Amino acid sequence: MGIEDRDYMGGGGFAPRVRGYDPVWVIIGINVLVFILWQVADGRFMRLNFLVSRESLEAGRVWTLLTAAFSHKSLFHLLVNMLVLFGFAQALRARWGDRRFVRFYLAAAVFSSACQPLTAYLGWAANPALGASGAVCGVVACFAIYYPKATILLWGLIPMPAWFLVAALCAYDLYGLIETRRSGPSGIGHAAHLAGACAAAVFVYFIEPRLGAAGSRRRARRAREPRGRVLRPDESTWGRSDVDHGDAARDPDDQLLDMLLTKVQKGGLDSLSSEERHLLERISEKRRSGRR
Repeated sequence: MGIEDRDYMGGGGFAPRVRGYDPVWVIIGINVLVFILWQVADGRFMRLNFLVSRESLEAGRVWTLLTAAFSHKSLFHLLVNMLVLFGFAQALRARWGDRRFVRFYLAAAVFSSACQPLTAYLGWAANPALGASGAVCGVVACFAIYYPKATILLWGLIPMPAWFLVAALCAYDLYGLIETRRSGPSGIGHAAHLAGACAAAVFVYFIEPRLGAAGSRRRARRAREPRGRVLRPDESTWGRSDVDHGDAARDPDDQLLDMLLTKVQKGGLDSLSSEERHLLERISEKRRSGRR
């Protein structure tokens, strides 16, 4: 069984069984609320405050860098972005924790929103932009960096490794960005998508190592604290019916990763002990570096 088949990748039902605060559902809820506002609120008010453009920034409406990233006028646009976000975000929450996930998401949202009107200053004809696509691309790119060999089903049909999916999407957006320089706006935020992927690379390769060093110092201080019981590859806190009996031949790290992330999906991040979080970080780092 591959990682894409696990419950924490969405196979266990759309509603996550977590305790307490879930930032992914908060983000989805805000996007749904803004979509409803587009249907019922004054159109001029929405255009002034929930679209980002060169003109809006020059007029001083800098908040549109954030509000536009929670803004969708099309139901299809909203559904695609939120489904992709939900499918990939839980693995990042399990690795980072809620606070770091939210900080990354908001930073990627603002950065991608800023890069779309930036093209207007560089000679492109750019329409006002909206949508969570840039931030969502950042989430997907982070997932692909950490788990490059995870199999993703494009549109639920075409299997491909995560790294290839992100590489293909970046190539498409780069081509689209070049093409719009010649033919004009296409209605797709190619610059925002590429900016989200760039934000992911910068965060994972440059910012997170610094955060990790600070975290190592905190972990050293906690080393003397009592720790909870650690989940092992040969143990299960749920029924044996949930275990793939073909896992015996799999790499122990694969089994442990599945168990840890399934435990997060079923019981929330608080269900992991400090040592289990460290194990999850170690396995993710091995996957990202290509080691086994």
